Amino acid sequence: DNVITYSGFFGGQFGDTVRDAVVNADGVLYMTGITDDFFFPVTSNAYATTNGETRKMFVARLDTKIPYKESLTYSTFFGGTGSEEPTGIALGPKPEQVFITGFTSGDDYPVKNFIQEKKLPNVDGFVAQFDLTKSGTDSLVASTYIGGSFNDQPQDIAVDANGKVYITGYTNSYDFPTTGNAFQPVYGGGRDAFLLRLDLTAKAIEYGTFLGGNSIDYAYRMVVRSEEH
Repeated sequence: DNVITYSGFFGGQFGDTVRDAVVNADGVLYMTGITDDFFFPVTSNAYATTNGETRKMFVARLDTKIPYKESLTYSTFFGGTGSEEPTGIALGPKPEQVFITGFTSGDDYPVKNFIQEKKLPNVDGFVAQFDLTKSGTDSLVASTYIGGSFNDQPQDIAVDANGKVYITGYTNSYDFPTTGNAFQPVYGGGRDAFLLRLDLTAKAIEYGTFLGGNSIDYAYRMVVRSEEH
């Protein structure tokens, strides 16, 4: 028989939207999304406990084995004052490593241990890494803009067994960052998909390529396959 083992509401009083979620092997749920809610539930160990009276992204951890409100073990506002959307969330190889990606129009998106410190014109992507074993500002390990001079919109994120971060999405930027070993180092035109591999610890783009022709090309999802031994 189909049995619901856990079900609950999550949010404040208005304007809360989950954009992506992932569950670990222990049944712990990790979510990211956006909220307009002053009363959105945050925890005392949050990176940011107030929303600054503007729409914010959020990152939350909910342990479905713990009953009632105590199941929310980490929840934080995140972001600047620009228009921002998280689009993907992934877990790293170490316990409580959480990575999100998305895009922002804001010049005050919070950066830390960054690959790209400043936003270029229009909309840039971002990648952020959290360590939920830590509290407050220490829980944000790394955060960086990623993009070129036009519109860049990451749509999915994955992390491999070595902690390398992969993002895919689409871009209108002819100067989107690519690497010398790229499958397609030059912008095809119209709109191209892209693929990046990042080493956030080394603050480096290890691989970057366009994927597209001279019309409109999108990428929304990807899978990173573990090496077989």
